[in-house]
Amino acid sequence: LLSHSDGARGFYVTTLTIQDFEPVFGAELDSDLAEAICSSPNPNVRLLVMNLAMSTATELAHLANGNKDFAAGSRMTRDRTSMVIKSLLGRLPQIGEELETLKQIADGVEPGEGELWKELGAFLDRWGYDAKQRAAISDQISLVML
Repeated sequence: LLSHSDGARGFYVTTLTIQDFEPVFGAELDSDLAEAICSSPNPNVRLLVMNLAMSTATELAHLANGNKDFAAGSRMTRDRTSMVIKSLLGRLPQIGEELETLKQIADGVEPGEGELWKELGAFLDRWGYDAKQRAAISDQISLVML
């Protein structure tokens, strides 16, 4: 399920956004789930990094539109994604690299070289995240990487 993009997307959409899955996100990530994610860094690293950014930015958009319920859903997704990423940082070095690159892009650091910079920069641009959302993404990445 987690070894290919479609399966991983479906898994994260379901588990990160539905309240009934709260028991999955205790203090520590289940070791079998962590192993499944780590055994397929691609696509999981990128999907987790993008989920963290999207849910962080979307929470602000919902709050700006006065929709507290939708904002709470985005916050839950952000918190769950943060927990998964924190659990994997020591096991998946790629996730730290992608988070650091995304943080630099969100902070407006002069673009670096390589596909990672291009892809993550295009991701932020494609969704049209404003300065406040980019700052929130950067702040959330800092919290996750503590």
